This record gives sequence, C-alpha cells and structure tokens, in this order.
Amino acid sequence: MAVGFADTDTVFGTVREVAERWPERPFLEVLPETAAAYGISAGALSYGRLLDEVRQLQTAYQAAGYRAGSRVMLRLDSRPAFFKHWFAL
Repeated sequence: MAVGFADTDTVFGTVREVAERWPERPFLEVLPETAAAYGISAGALSYGRLLDEVRQLQTAYQAAGYRAGSRVMLRLDSRPAFFKHWFAL
C-alpha cells in the first residue's frame, strides 16, 4: 500500500513528513571510507537527526539574510552535507 504525503510541494516538506512519522528510521548510511575522507562520523543518519540538523541550517541561512527567492549555489561532493544544505534551502 502506498503512503501518501500531504506536503509534497517541496523536498523539505516530504523529508519533514517522513521524519515526523518515522524519526528513528535511517535516512542514509555513512560508510567508514566516506567518514574518514570528510572527517565525519560513520554510521546511520536517522530521519529525526537529519531534520534537526536541517532546521539548524535553515536558522543559520535565515540569520544570514537568505529568504524565499534567494539564489544559492551548492558545490559539494556527494556526501551527507550536500543533502542537509539542499533540504535546508
């Protein structure tokens, strides 16, 4: 059975809904090689933790003056930080 989401107008809206429904479920697994390359922790990143970190980034972007309609370019490797910043924007 398919699961429906109410706020699918944005990627963040879908991530938020999933995190609120299943905060303990893993969003992604950071492999030891990736963790070593970027100086981050290896292991699972849960949707709940992801949402907390994304909200912190949203607050930082807002404090820096970014608003809806602002243009931002992300130039990051394919790593957890990319997804966090993308969802925050």
